[in-house]
Amino acid sequence: MESIKLSFEAVMPIFILMLIGYFIKKIKLADKKSLDVINKLIFKIFLPVLLFYNIYSTQTSDVFDVKLIIFTVVGILFVFILGYFAVMFLTKDNAKRGVMLQGFFRANFAILGIPLVSYICGNKTSGLASLMVAFVIPVFNILAVIALERFREGNSKLNILKLIKGVISNPLIIGCIIGLIVFALDIKLPSVIEKSVKDVA
Repeated sequence: MESIKLSFEAVMPIFILMLIGYFIKKIKLADKKSLDVINKLIFKIFLPVLLFYNIYSTQTSDVFDVKLIIFTVVGILFVFILGYFAVMFLTKDNAKRGVMLQGFFRANFAILGIPLVSYICGNKTSGLASLMVAFVIPVFNILAVIALERFREGNSKLNILKLIKGVISNPLIIGCIIGLIVFALDIKLPSVIEKSVKDVA
């Protein structure tokens, strides 16, 4: 019963936020253009700053857990392979297979995963969860391109340079890498800057 209560308390705030968003859209307080701008702001500024701050404010050196990183990456690859064979069985339409395969392995870790970790385990673990984004997002992106290219009509080759550029220019990964560098070098931000970063996060 305690587990159900904990799960409810962790998941419900996210659903309430989604309902608030739906309500705002329903009463036309924000139109599609406004929401697109907000989404862009969240992805390019607010989420990267949040990830940076979570790593920066982590108090323990256990933030870099190699076993957890390996476990997570292997888990994603396993689900990807499982999904690959599933979509081959479920549909003969190549145009649908690539998208369906992404539905199997790709998760919204940055937006849903980190809040869930914070709600369930507390803020002390949010740094570790944020660091995982630096590994999870590139794996998702690489596998997504592989999935779409594999089932694309014609024989177009995989553009490795474009793929690498897309991964390293991802704002979430940039936020994680900067956070990790600052954390590793034990750099302390001036209190005024730190408070501003915290407020943005």
